[in-house]
Amino acid sequence: MKRNKKGFTLIELLIVVAIIAILAAIAVPNFLEAQMRAKVSRAKTEMRTLDVALTSYHVDQGDYPTWFIPPHGGNTPCSWRFNRLTTPVAYITSIPKDPFSLFKENDDKVTIGGVVYGIHDTYDYINFVGPLSDPPRLFGHFWRLNSFGPDCYDQYGGGRGAGVNQFPDFIYDPTNGTVSSGDILRVGPRCSESTTQYFPIEMLP
Repeated sequence: MKRNKKGFTLIELLIVVAIIAILAAIAVPNFLEAQMRAKVSRAKTEMRTLDVALTSYHVDQGDYPTWFIPPHGGNTPCSWRFNRLTTPVAYITSIPKDPFSLFKENDDKVTIGGVVYGIHDTYDYINFVGPLSDPPRLFGHFWRLNSFGPDCYDQYGGGRGAGVNQFPDFIYDPTNGTVSSGDILRVGPRCSESTTQYFPIEMLP
């Protein structure tokens, strides 16, 4: 007895492949978008954690940890600036890593004791230490934290292009798209010692 064997035709296979391609074209961007939103959310959460640690440190020590570390000054890896939050008192259990600074090789490097370190190995942090760090990157606050943001480029908290009395112009805004340029910014309390008056940072996205 002869069986009637029927397979897919070439047109049917092409239609299936086309449908799969269309579904992939829809699903992949949504997946990448969800990944980006998750990283942005993680960065904001970790900076909130650092905010709490910095506040607790200030309550105990009467000041915020300086970003200037002798004898290298501000030319040190960002993670070193948070070391005092982990020892001798553990205000945080470990130093978090900016999810965006880890995905791009940064040109800012420093050699200490013959060893080459990347400066921006985690969230960028500076605090008020007088005129040297006042304008334009603290915006009148005691300290500033920032993530590189989805463009993986450190804009110093949005202050690369900001001059005296200017609004920081490199701030990440998700309404422009999740892969938009700009830093994710967090600042401490207003600094009465600041000689520069900036637009209210609270107006930023």
